[in-house]
Amino acid sequence: MQFHQIKYFIAVAETLHFGNAAKKLNMSQPPLSQQIQKLEESLEVKLFNRTKRNVELTEAGSVFLQEAYKIMEQIESSTDKIKQHSNGEIGELILGYSSYSIFDVLPMILDTFYKLYPTVEVKLKHLSTAKQIEAFENSEIQVGLLCPPIDQTNLNLELIYSQPFIVALPSNHPLSRDNKNESLHISELSNCPFILTPRSIGTGYYDSIINLCFDAHFSPKVVQEVNDLHELISLVSTGLGVSIVPESLIQYKKSNVVFKRLNNDQFKVDTALVYKNTETSPVVYNFIDIARRILRDTV
Repeated sequence: MQFHQIKYFIAVAETLHFGNAAKKLNMSQPPLSQQIQKLEESLEVKLFNRTKRNVELTEAGSVFLQEAYKIMEQIESSTDKIKQHSNGEIGELILGYSSYSIFDVLPMILDTFYKLYPTVEVKLKHLSTAKQIEAFENSEIQVGLLCPPIDQTNLNLELIYSQPFIVALPSNHPLSRDNKNESLHISELSNCPFILTPRSIGTGYYDSIINLCFDAHFSPKVVQEVNDLHELISLVSTGLGVSIVPESLIQYKKSNVVFKRLNNDQFKVDTALVYKNTETSPVVYNFIDIARRILRDTV
């Protein structure tokens, strides 16, 4: 039994006329009759009662017609799913993201992605840059949003977003109470205790902050290191120290914390989109395309 034989059978069963069915199928009648005969032989059952004047379904033919409809529906459904899969409209996306991307980059991309591909299941993993590299090596994520640079040659990296650093201060800090100046120079922090994320979880992010301080001729006095920016801001609120963080953290409203801009905003933190150079998933490339379109003017 072949697919085209089922299609021919349905046409004859619905018209109960071989000539009309042949016209509907855009074929001549003899080949149609031959295919129906082969179908009956393969099923070892008679599907039609034929006379010179009439064509009627047998009882077996009536039963087979209902099954034929189900087969055709299943084939159409499977065909649609295959097309959706090849277009990246269904499937799964496993995405790693760094702490600071949750405040701007990630929501901007996902908002559009969810609207365009509502049937794709997105799994999010909050991971540092170092942990994302490990996750790629273990095939635990397909796309990453992280702070460059990275050294892995098997990963593609595209800069998609750049934002200036700002300073997070305890509200009782003297620099916080200076309402005359909405911004400050990095050198004004030279004697302040710092709270930073460790270099081990993201060399690019850590080195950017250290270099910023070095350019102002001082080395930051680090009194505490924490792995997460939310925790970092919470510690700033206790008065333990100050920190330099991405501008997007201004959205994170925390009592007893004041954010101030640096008067030189040339020091920026980048967000990169990373994926394996062997990646073939249409879902992944749909996500990449959306990220590129949304953020193309922000770098």
